[in-house]
Amino acid sequence: MTREVILRYKGRIELSSPGERSRVESAGAKFFDAAQHLCASLAVALPSTIEFNFPNGDSIIFCRQQSNGVVHLTERQKQIVHELLMPRFLEFCESIVSTEADREKIKKNKETWERAFFGKLTNKKAQRAGAEFLRGLQLAELYHKENPGRGSQALPVIAQLRTVHGSALFEALIENNTEFVQGILEQMRRSQSERQELKKRLIEIDELRHPTGPLPTWKEIWQKYCPDHIDSAQDFQKLLRECGIPFAPVGEFDRKRVQNRKKNTR
Repeated sequence: MTREVILRYKGRIELSSPGERSRVESAGAKFFDAAQHLCASLAVALPSTIEFNFPNGDSIIFCRQQSNGVVHLTERQKQIVHELLMPRFLEFCESIVSTEADREKIKKNKETWERAFFGKLTNKKAQRAGAEFLRGLQLAELYHKENPGRGSQALPVIAQLRTVHGSALFEALIENNTEFVQGILEQMRRSQSERQELKKRLIEIDELRHPTGPLPTWKEIWQKYCPDHIDSAQDFQKLLRECGIPFAPVGEFDRKRVQNRKKNTR
């Protein structure tokens, strides 16, 4: 498998002693195991090798047996995997920092990420679990819709994910776990508000709604005006249509299915 960098650790940790290296190796192994478990549960590909490089030239590599076939991730899929693994990666970074300055930097990065991800749920563990549960499924569905190699096979995978993970929702409902359900509802609200905010921002860009030159493609609009927005190709094109923004089709885009009518041979 081609090595693909999805997460990077930036810090000044020095692996100068066997004890220091052993501590980082132990934390890294826990992160890699957690990442593998999460990706496997959502049928998302995780690189078979994760390498941590440090400023003093040292490196630590974690490997697992490679699955059959070679997985080539699109840029959007890499971004989705990055967001899926970020909570666990930040916990890993917290556990290995060796200076107070790096510890404070990681803490601020974690707080910023949690505010963006959980909003008002930062200090509410049960509700955070509900929000993270739904967000994981949302990202997994976007990941599988984005995979050009699977084609129509993406739908059965998504249906299977919904069936398997639906048990957690049913359990929360039966057990009246209101905090978990509230977290799911909060994530639904945040997803909708983020989309509405993006629509408002795009509509206000006059050059998009009233282009004077050649039409940009939907991919060019995505890359230029909202590169951090995570969405499926079809849903992003739908969003542009809802905004009244014209675009030139390229690559994967929605096609109306036309049924071939049998000729009347009478």
